[in-house]
Amino acid sequence: MEDSVIRNLWEEFHVPRNIRKHMEKVSDISIRLGKKLIDRGIDIDLKRLRQAALLHDLAKIVVCFDDIHKFEDNTKVEDIEVWNKLQTMYEGMKDSEITAMVLRNLNENHLAEIIRKHHFTSVIEEGNAPTTWEEKILYYADKLVMHDKEVTLRARLRDLDKRYSPDGDVPDAVKEAKKKARALEKEIETILAH
Repeated sequence: MEDSVIRNLWEEFHVPRNIRKHMEKVSDISIRLGKKLIDRGIDIDLKRLRQAALLHDLAKIVVCFDDIHKFEDNTKVEDIEVWNKLQTMYEGMKDSEITAMVLRNLNENHLAEIIRKHHFTSVIEEGNAPTTWEEKILYYADKLVMHDKEVTLRARLRDLDKRYSPDGDVPDAVKEAKKKARALEKEIETILAH
């Protein structure tokens, strides 16, 4: 998939600038990790990994449209109209599922699978857990970026708790996903240490 297609999808979905910056940062980290793992003998398709990272939150606005106030001030009426339409079209779907469906329609099945497996609890869902290195790296790199800043996995998980469980009542599925995310980090760190 050419960069021009990625940019066109961003435009079609009216992806806000802050989400684009987030995806670009995740892409940078994914490529950096991918190169280090390649140096350790792991086979990774960096081109596909980069493409997946640049598209992984393509449909994020569809599922967090109710939090529109968190996006930048230059939101236009046209953006809101498009987001309303998309929200109606994809009601009840996770953003990763929406993006995967869009990519399958473009015959980008491999990219669709990588992206489908990046959402936070996918690591504990049968058939959805990341298994390829491209899937694992995207999942992990996404958890290292808070907005458009690189952070530790620990800091990112604490932030998720604050945002989504402010009362301290963290759902069991989230606790289990956090354990799996830490295990993935350990797997990657162990390989890079040798």
